Amino acid sequence: MNTSDTCLLASQAPSSPWPLKLKSGPHQDLLTTCDFSDSVQNQDDNDLINKSVGRLLHKALSAKDVQERVAAARQTIEKSNGACGLAWLVLAREGVNSPESAMIYSQRAIDRIKQELHDSNFGEYCLYNSTYTIALADAAEMAFNAGRKRDATEMLRQQLDADVEDDLWSDCQIILRDQLASLLIQMGEAKEAQTFLYSHPDNIEAWHYLNALAHYVISGDCLTARSALACAFKAGTVTAQKLLGSYSIFEHNSDQFDQAICIEKAAAAWLSNEAARDWLKNVFQEPNSVVSRESVAIAIQNKDKKRWQLWDSRETSAAYFMDQESYKEAAKEFKAALREAERIDYSYFPFLNTITGLLALHEEVEFLPLAALTKEELRKKIDARVERFNPETFKIDCHKDALLPLHFHSFATIYRELGDLEAATTNLAKAIQMVQNSNSNTSTATALSLADIVEIKQTLAELLYEQSRYPEALMHCRQVLGMQEQYLGATHFDELATLELAHDCCQQLGDQAGAEALAGKMKAIDPFALG
Repeated sequence: MNTSDTCLLASQAPSSPWPLKLKSGPHQDLLTTCDFSDSVQNQDDNDLINKSVGRLLHKALSAKDVQERVAAARQTIEKSNGACGLAWLVLAREGVNSPESAMIYSQRAIDRIKQELHDSNFGEYCLYNSTYTIALADAAEMAFNAGRKRDATEMLRQQLDADVEDDLWSDCQIILRDQLASLLIQMGEAKEAQTFLYSHPDNIEAWHYLNALAHYVISGDCLTARSALACAFKAGTVTAQKLLGSYSIFEHNSDQFDQAICIEKAAAAWLSNEAARDWLKNVFQEPNSVVSRESVAIAIQNKDKKRWQLWDSRETSAAYFMDQESYKEAAKEFKAALREAERIDYSYFPFLNTITGLLALHEEVEFLPLAALTKEELRKKIDARVERFNPETFKIDCHKDALLPLHFHSFATIYRELGDLEAATTNLAKAIQMVQNSNSNTSTATALSLADIVEIKQTLAELLYEQSRYPEALMHCRQVLGMQEQYLGATHFDELATLELAHDCCQQLGDQAGAEALAGKMKAIDPFALG
């Protein structure tokens, strides 16, 4: 194709009156995909070299005024004889007066950027593969915004289904996948989006937020939707913070640029649904949520902010001294932190974190400083803590503690670290019993998600396997898989660990058919599973 297309540029209207303008600048996402030479970025505006392609392009992407950006993009195209793809992309975004022109310029941008990347003959600026990805994504978004919604999704499907052996293409798929799911949700096709996500599983943040949104749109505020959202929070909170107005994903250049673009696509779907955003905000800000339960937020809710901060300060100091191999000082700080942690009953996290730190200190040095606690003393501490939370005695008022099962899960974690598998198993069994009892209590039923219960049951299955209690371990594995499928689908990577444990249980029990069936499920997720 002839790259000399400057004659097609509209001569009037530096900015577009078209109300469906795709994106307004400055175009920080495009700037992040370019590497400009220092000489280009630092040139004075009055310098003669100011009219160079690199300088003009930088201005087209970064100028604060739309007329300056569009004018600079036009000049860049003229100066480059129509070969600068990014300049065409700027015009497609905000320098045209019709959807048709936007689509023409968008396709021109795709063609030019691909050519530039394959030529690799850069002068004053260098493009990365992500530039090409953004151009493809923009084309679909333009079609969608112009009312050609099904065309946009079909365009993405065709691109994803294309059998292309190209380094550029491999970098595009993850972004186009999340964009397709996002557009489907915006079209009201949440079930189709969910099916698509399940057939393209991933563990990046954007995937989980799209999955949670699809669940909410389909079923509303329910345990399954909250479980999917809990997984999203665990994957990251950038999307939530962006939706709550407290974060910009393009504030700084990122090594995870592809994931940042995916987050942008996921956020677009959430922004199209006000009820879903309100739901996310409410869950995000709950003191018992995955986000808050291990932070000062839960202390504030319990009017105990100062003690939490004192514990956190001591624990942070202990961790610092551990890094410096100053074990005597670390021991003192850990012991001080433990005094505060023992007084915090509303969260399992301070006690668990401090005891874990002390056990790590034991691993580092053969003879501990006098200020440290012996393993026998640590055992007494944990035994006393368990007794305080014993549901049969309730030495503290924790009848309404929605996170009580997590306390016993944390006790099991510590006992397991101490090598007492029997005590660990007993505490996990108590945790599961509490979960079952709380299902009928509307005040606590939504505090724990299926993802939380999965962690408890998965740990119990592992402990039972270590004790050669294979039938019981297999039973819990099957229960875990049933729960995971409810909010992740049947082929998600997070299910591999459970499938492998269940497979090993079947082998130990001599159930070859069961083992082969589980192996088949594992290979459907990861062809290299089981070696």
